[in-house]
Amino acid sequence: MGRRLALLVATYEYQDAGLRRLTAPAHDAEALAEVLQDPAIAGFEVTTLINEPYSRVGRAISDLYRDRRRDDLTLLYFTGHGLKDDAGKLYLAMTDTRRDGLMFSGLSAEHIDQTMDAAVSHQQVLVLDCCYSGSYPAGRGVKGDDAVHTLSRLSGRGRVVLTSSDATQYAFEDDQVSGSASQSVFTRFFVDGIRDGSADADGDGEIALDELYAFVHDNVVRVMPQQRPKKKEDISGRIFVARNVHWALPEYVRAGLNSPIVDYRHVALRDLMRLHSTGNDVVRGIVLDEIRGLAKDDSKSVCAVADQFLSDLTPRSETPPEPAPPNQGWAGGFTRYSVGHPGRTALARAVPGPADWSRRDAVLDGAEIQDAQGVARLDLRAASLRGHAHRHEGGVRQDDYAFRRTDDGRYLVVTVSDGVSTGRFSHLAATLVARRGCELMASGLASGSAEDLDWTALTYQLGEEIRALAGSYLHAPAGGRPFDRRAVASHMAATAYFGVIDLVPSADGYSLYHCGFGDSAAWLLRQNGNWESLSVLRNVDEIPTRPIPVLPLEPESGIWPTRDTLRPGEVLVLMTDGLGGPLLAASGPVGTFLSEVWREPPEPLAFAAQLDFAKRGYMDDRTAVAIWPSAERPEDQRR
Repeated sequence: MGRRLALLVATYEYQDAGLRRLTAPAHDAEALAEVLQDPAIAGFEVTTLINEPYSRVGRAISDLYRDRRRDDLTLLYFTGHGLKDDAGKLYLAMTDTRRDGLMFSGLSAEHIDQTMDAAVSHQQVLVLDCCYSGSYPAGRGVKGDDAVHTLSRLSGRGRVVLTSSDATQYAFEDDQVSGSASQSVFTRFFVDGIRDGSADADGDGEIALDELYAFVHDNVVRVMPQQRPKKKEDISGRIFVARNVHWALPEYVRAGLNSPIVDYRHVALRDLMRLHSTGNDVVRGIVLDEIRGLAKDDSKSVCAVADQFLSDLTPRSETPPEPAPPNQGWAGGFTRYSVGHPGRTALARAVPGPADWSRRDAVLDGAEIQDAQGVARLDLRAASLRGHAHRHEGGVRQDDYAFRRTDDGRYLVVTVSDGVSTGRFSHLAATLVARRGCELMASGLASGSAEDLDWTALTYQLGEEIRALAGSYLHAPAGGRPFDRRAVASHMAATAYFGVIDLVPSADGYSLYHCGFGDSAAWLLRQNGNWESLSVLRNVDEIPTRPIPVLPLEPESGIWPTRDTLRPGEVLVLMTDGLGGPLLAASGPVGTFLSEVWREPPEPLAFAAQLDFAKRGYMDDRTAVAIWPSAERPEDQRR
């Protein structure tokens, strides 16, 4: 695991008389240092520089990025004043900065950008809580563009830039200053979101940078509407800043445990088993106490499932079944693949759900994806399988997937969706999201490029269609009122992950645009056999603490895609959390098993059987769409 290093630079005092007349920044850097260096919360190695000269800060920045490794996480934070000169160049003011000599006394944004570019680390965070000013010679006047363009100046690969504002609040014309600004509250909410865990929007016990930014943005705009924070990122996967140390058993689980309705206690039990599979020792201890209590429940069915789970946790003397050979050919019939001990649930017979005979236990596909000229570009395998728990209990498969090529042959679009287990009709929502998600992406690509897709509008439209679908299954609200999204979500909800692949390859490979809503995910299997998360990567020591974002609910902030490249020899896998959960420890037995059997595209039936591997403690539905660049892609057919 890489190091976590933070350099916090705060300048409250200035030798320049003009800078002293501006609104001083809030003294929040010390509080930020406190939460970042707390080993229980964030565990950063923190260096704090307050009211230091330009030369001292410059050396510290150089030290921050020198000799970094790829997996190191660096956080560079500034609070103070930024100055844009007459040529439009941006400088950060230190205590000895002079407005009439910015080039040699101010910290150049260009130099910061170059230093970060030279670093090997691909997890770089830059946070600017600055009040910006324009500095102009007498008689030249203020230029029309009052934007600072911080994001474009300081963005780069493997980097996330957060800024409290991106417009000049003051203008200097020699010693005359005009404009005004209120004291920023950006850092205060940045600290609050980490310290009390309130930024943990998806309740996974870990505070990701995108969650923290959304929390800060919403609170800053609420308190100071004139201040508009901004963000720009170009990273693979998510950056996790801190742990939510205030985790407690989620209220929705507690409510299910206390419910007199047996079905609700069954749902709570499944949630507890999921929490146990991903939680740390403390969490597992709490969860086990609750499951032991359910083993004495007055419902025999609840008792049986709880007792079986506890029994599966007991070490066994028999030798676990060996995984099938990676290159075993398909011989008809599902070969049982096991990773470690399979658990007794894996051996249970499938029981159809009496109310859902039309919902198949498993669906699968295999396809060669060609471009508009008929050239084979990608090999695709897909499967959606009813989980061992649902098979044993007679529950319906709640996952689904869909894929299609756009009409012009330019793009492949893919969606995987996971119905939320607490909803009686969530499997219908998952199917709608998967199929309509692909249709909406294809429709948007017919009139624009992948960069132009409005992902926020897409998820909003899917939410509206789920709400409309609810009218066929739920009792209509009184007075002819429309269905409330939150009310619908309690019966019919799903997570989703969307992918768009450009079938016109570049010299490096195929451009990939992807984003998700909830805990479905995307992973890359690299040429060296290592797995790399492109989306949510939850540590095995942390667990969900409250319901994840689901459709039909609207996102708390906008949905933005991440762009990556799928290179020859790599495998892209979009998946629901039934596979994402056991794959979290990417170097563990599940990751090793799948990296062996999925190096090359298997036969579709073999792919489904491999996805159906048995491993004790993992019993959820599983859905995956795996994509291999074609091995016979002619180099001279690139366009």
